[in-house]
Amino acid sequence: MRRWPLKGNWCASNLMGLNVNDEANEKLGDINELLVDEERQINAVVIGIGGFVGRARYQAEVRR
Repeated sequence: MRRWPLKGNWCASNLMGLNVNDEANEKLGDINELLVDEERQINAVVIGIGGFVGRARYQAEVRR
């Protein structure tokens, strides 16, 4: 991971592929996309769920 001068900030590229877990700490899927508005705020995260080797996989949008 690269170090940037702005503490507390993350590069979007470092978030892609991170696991997303539910309240029971079971894996739901992984981060596929970040949806950003005109004001450069993240409005939603697109999570890839299920599937095997890219088949029968679907995506869910989670808004903040």
